[in-house]
Amino acid sequence: VYLVRRREWNYAFELAVVCGIICNTIFFLILHFVMDNNINIPALIGGSLVSGLFVWVVQFMHLALNYAGVENLQFEDDEYYYYVRAVPKMSVAAPQKKVKHFNTKRFSEYRRRAEQESGQEEEREDER
Repeated sequence: VYLVRRREWNYAFELAVVCGIICNTIFFLILHFVMDNNINIPALIGGSLVSGLFVWVVQFMHLALNYAGVENLQFEDDEYYYYVRAVPKMSVAAPQKKVKHFNTKRFSEYRRRAEQESGQEEEREDER
């Protein structure tokens, strides 16, 4: 499974998960027939499928890659050739923020009145 996972193929991780499910099932079936153990075969297959699904979900949440945008690059310097495979991460556009103003006309009128009233109060205090 490790060798499949380390390959530079598209969807290598998913293929490694499937290989792991198959290898696990085959290993336990061989043990069942060779050692004559009492293993519930449907539970073994179901458990392998559920664990493979769980691993796939965890990996998907960990790192989502966009394989449609894969780029293979090659460049060199004085001593080495570099072969690079660039796989972009999935990006989700940030939602546009909308600011909604409520009663802006009323607020500006209220503010203007409050300023006028406070100005009149200050004039009254100055007169005293």
